[in-house]
Amino acid sequence: MTYYYRPHSTRTMSRKPNISRSPRPLPKLPWRYIAVGIGMLMLVGLGWFGVTKIQGWLSHRSAESEAARVASESQRRAELEKSIGDQITSSMGGAALWEQKMKDGQTEEALVAAKITLNLQPNWRDGYLMLASSQIAGKNYLEAEESLLKALDLDPIYPLSHQLLATLYEATDKKTEAAVETEKATSLAEKTGTPIGG
Repeated sequence: MTYYYRPHSTRTMSRKPNISRSPRPLPKLPWRYIAVGIGMLMLVGLGWFGVTKIQGWLSHRSAESEAARVASESQRRAELEKSIGDQITSSMGGAALWEQKMKDGQTEEALVAAKITLNLQPNWRDGYLMLASSQIAGKNYLEAEESLLKALDLDPIYPLSHQLLATLYEATDKKTEAAVETEKATSLAEKTGTPIGG
């Protein structure tokens, strides 16, 4: 029997036995909890998607209802203007209709009558006073002040214009301005002999 020398280099370096490699077993994971977590994420995602779609639908629907409300309001206003416009043939007729509407407490109709009357006679002091009275009754104070200032531009010494402006200032808690306008109205009423009503 012959012995051969085997060099060290031909030996295998591994001291482990040569076992065929098989895949490692997967670690034991709580698959049920992972599935529940994924399901929850899907529900949250679907919920968010659903909420945004519902919000979009509701906002679209509310915008549609607002547009319908505005359209019906403008149609009602146009019909009111036509109805009152058919009744007014002159500025005096407009003033009489305005006075009747104010007595009946129909402020919106009175306002429309005053505007139509002013269209018939544009630079009429009393038309602006009618308009301002309607606007004060409807609590449109800024517009009422503009109307009164136009009336005062047309006739600065008319005491009723100053008295109505004092009423406006009292309604808007401008006590100092109201007192000044009341004093002007009283002074002008004495000078011109025009009575001012209360």
